[in-house]
Amino acid sequence: MKQCADANGMRLVLTVYPWAHQISDTEWVPGRYAFMAKDARPSDKSLTTIRELSAAKGIELLDLTPAFRAYTGTEALHFQHDMHFTEAGQRVMAKGLEDSLGEGLVDQLCARP
Repeated sequence: MKQCADANGMRLVLTVYPWAHQISDTEWVPGRYAFMAKDARPSDKSLTTIRELSAAKGIELLDLTPAFRAYTGTEALHFQHDMHFTEAGQRVMAKGLEDSLGEGLVDQLCARP
């Protein structure tokens, strides 16, 4: 994909975001325990691996984990019954994308003939 994007003058951005069990002890509790023991703490090992691999391959990475971890609102970001975003989670995701990509995308779109 990177080679194809480069060959066609396109920007490739790999975007990652955390699952609920990676940002909160209280969100999506049933799913959390499907992935880890009740007394376990999630690690960032998978994020570290993704960062290293994307850097090694020259792929731009947008990691929205910090945006989710910085959230201080009162609404849940994920549903309790599954790992999908609630409306609040969608807003955090959209804001993270806008903050990280917004200006660059506007510049690229406006520069096209």
